[in-house]
Amino acid sequence: QLMRTKACVGCDLREAELQYSDLKNADLRGADLSYANLEAAWISDADLTGAKLISVNLANADLRGANLTEAELDSANLVGTRFEGADLTRAILLYARILYTDIENAKLCQTFVDSPGIPRNDDC
Repeated sequence: QLMRTKACVGCDLREAELQYSDLKNADLRGADLSYANLEAAWISDADLTGAKLISVNLANADLRGANLTEAELDSANLVGTRFEGADLTRAILLYARILYTDIENAKLCQTFVDSPGIPRNDDC
């Protein structure tokens, strides 16, 4: 259903194998994608508001323009992930693996992050 409709609001997608998937413009608000494999997935302009992405593999994924407001990305693999123009307002990125991650022009208002490689902006 997800691949056909690009909508799965509040779905349980834990441990899903979605690497290289085309999820552009998908509606995944509140979905649980914990431990899912989204390596190199195309998730640009998707709505992941409040999604659980705990220990998710997003290596080399394209999240440009995605809405990740209040998303939980604890312990996520974000190596090579593209976040340009994404909204990470109040997102949680604790213990995330952040190397070669492009967050240029991403909105990082009140984002909870413990990596020195990601600037925080609490004045939004």
